[in-house]
Amino acid sequence: QNDPAWCRQQLDVMKGYDYDFFTKLCKLFQGGWTHANATKGGKIYQDVRAFDFASSYPAVMTTRTMPVGEFIQCDPSEFDQLVAQDLNYPDYRWFAKIKVSNANSIVMSRLQNTYWSLSKCEETTGYVTTDNGRIASCESMTIYLTDLDYDTFKQSYMFDTVEVLELYK
Repeated sequence: QNDPAWCRQQLDVMKGYDYDFFTKLCKLFQGGWTHANATKGGKIYQDVRAFDFASSYPAVMTTRTMPVGEFIQCDPSEFDQLVAQDLNYPDYRWFAKIKVSNANSIVMSRLQNTYWSLSKCEETTGYVTTDNGRIASCESMTIYLTDLDYDTFKQSYMFDTVEVLELYK
């Protein structure tokens, strides 16, 4: 259903963003993550069922709040406070550019199906990919992610340190 007021509001928000900020948003939003299980690919199965553990289409969009105002840059020291919000009823939606690393020099996937794609990293060192370019492990990675992505990222990877390079709410 077409909502002219909502469309105008989104257009007004986007007019406030310069090219550099728009490119950050392009790096941020992931789109679909559809792919085969790396251990099952290349085989034919009957009576298959699929499970989508983190879909934004349409489940998250209808069950979570989404940002409708303009993002503003805030101090990286606010990161822990923003992370601590209830994901279902936050005061702010946020996104960040972070560098993730581990004191033992490895960021390692907790899951058989790895989550983060190498193509969505700004910088990655010492990486091992699997499952069609997904990161199984790395020494460090610099990425943009939303609050919802960060929640899934924490469930998917073992790591010790997060350095917040940029933060927007």
